[in-house]
Amino acid sequence: KQWYQRRVAITAGGETIVIDCDNCVCEPGLIVCPKEPSCPRKCFFKGNHRQDGDSWRDNGTCDTCSCNDGTVVCINKDCSSSCTVNGRHYDVGEIYVKNCEKCECLGYNKVKCDHNFCPCIIGN
Repeated sequence: KQWYQRRVAITAGGETIVIDCDNCVCEPGLIVCPKEPSCPRKCFFKGNHRQDGDSWRDNGTCDTCSCNDGTVVCINKDCSSSCTVNGRHYDVGEIYVKNCEKCECLGYNKVKCDHNFCPCIIGN
């Protein structure tokens, strides 16, 4: 019989158990796993599971993060002076047009748009 708590397995000695993707052997008071992992490990970040190689933007901090064999690596980025909309970068105060609306980057990925209606164009 076995159970897991904080990635520790409790089982009878000599049994083979799988932890992550590794076949490990339970010895008295010790779990022996391969020194080199047999496959890349997933990451757990702010309540979400991520696959090895995944990259994402942490909307709370504007950091860009990635999962590398079970380790989350984030690159700090100051989002106070910029906005990213549909993959395009804008600086604070920069104005752009989106679907007939003028929008302005306020920083911290916040955007203010005027709600103008697009004119109807009637063809001949």
